[in-house]
Parts: sequence; structure tokens; C-alpha cells
Amino acid sequence: MVGVIRHYLLLICRFMELIDMINIVLGLSNLVIGLIMILLSIPLKNGSIKMNYWYGFRFPKSFESDDAWYKINEFGAERFIKWSIPILVAGLFSFFIPFDNMFLILFFSFFPIIILIPVYECYLFTKNL
Repeated sequence: MVGVIRHYLLLICRFMELIDMINIVLGLSNLVIGLIMILLSIPLKNGSIKMNYWYGFRFPKSFESDDAWYKINEFGAERFIKWSIPILVAGLFSFFIPFDNMFLILFFSFFPIIILIPVYECYLFTKNL
């Protein structure tokens, strides 16, 4: 009987260690993604990136003129910075929320998918230029 209880206590301890590791991995990944979004957006917001095919919001409308390039990239950078804040907050919360059910793990794992929202907003912005 004591051996069975000890076995289950060891399983619970291992499960808790796994939950702690999930907290660390999800927290760090969300924080890194949010920070990368902000760092990539700052040069675009400041207008220091010239028209190119590698870096920036590269919609067909962006390449029509320098003015369009800078307007679209400034707008897109503002949106990226705005939408990176919830990702950073999710990263911070990830360290403190017990991930004892699969829904929370999946929610925080796929939370950075909101990066598509500012891309879509920028696309709509290009339609109005």
C-alpha cells in the first residue's frame, strides 16, 4: 500500500515538473515572439527602411511609389507593435498560470497566431490608398 502511494506521489511530482516546463517554454516563446515583432517594427515605423523585396510589408500597392511604401509600412508597424502587446502579456501570464488542462496549453501555444491580424489590417489599409 505504501509503495502504491509513493508511486502515485512520484507521478504527481513528475507531472508538476512537466507543467513547470510548459510554463517556461510557453512564456519564453510568447515573450520572444512579441519582442521580435516590436524590434522588427521600429525601423519600419521610423521610415528608415527603403523600398526592398526582403523586409517590410510587401503588398503590390507598396511598390507603386516611395510614398505608398512608407505609409503602408508605418501603418503596418504601428499595428504590429499594438498587437505584440497581447502576446507579451500572454507570455508573462504563462509563467503563472497552471497548465493543468489541454485547452490552456493549446490556447497559449497558438496565441501568437494573432500576428495575422495586423497583416490583414495592413492589407485592408492598402485597399484604401
